[in-house]
This record gives sequence, structure tokens and C-alpha cells, in this order.
Amino acid sequence: MSLFGTSFVVESDLFGYLDVEAVKPTADEIREVDAIYLRLARGDEATVSDRERLSGIAHRLLEREGVAAVVLAGTDFVAMYDAEPPDFPAVDAACVHVDAIVKRMNA
Repeated sequence: MSLFGTSFVVESDLFGYLDVEAVKPTADEIREVDAIYLRLARGDEATVSDRERLSGIAHRLLEREGVAAVVLAGTDFVAMYDAEPPDFPAVDAACVHVDAIVKRMNA
């Protein structure tokens, strides 16, 4: 797995607490993902270029590192793919959190 989110989240070793092997993007890829995310978080609309850039990074991670999927860590990334899912294997972190909350509430 790899993670798309802010540079703070990606560099924080968040995945070190999970039972999955985490692969970080390169420093340049982290900066590029962070810039896109922060722009979206400030209210800018996602562009075709944003989708293409994230897709390129994801496909490089799939090929270069053999990751199984990319975790979309942030609602702004998830919203970007509402109308059309990403062209790479992705996990919606928000859905994972909501599912866990619902399971806990129903336990």
C-alpha cells in the first residue's frame, strides 16, 4: 500500500501502526501530491491535470514498488473521484473509517 495525503501524513509513518507494508512515494511525488491536496482543501476545483498527475504517480508506484493499492487519505481526494473512479486500485480512507465506526456502534 501507499498513501496519498498531505506531506505531513505521508511522512509521519502513519502506516507503521497498521498490519500492512507501507511504501512511501518519492520526495518529489510527496510534494506533488501535497500541493494538489492543499489546493483542493482551499476550495479549488479538481482539474483533469490533477487527476492525470495523481494517476501517473499511482501507476509509477504500482510498477516501481509493486504496491497493491493507494489509500486516498483525505476527503478532498475522495470527492475528486466521486463522478469517475480512479484508474488505479484505491482505498477510500473515509469509507474505512465510517465502516469501522458503524461496526463499533453496532457491536
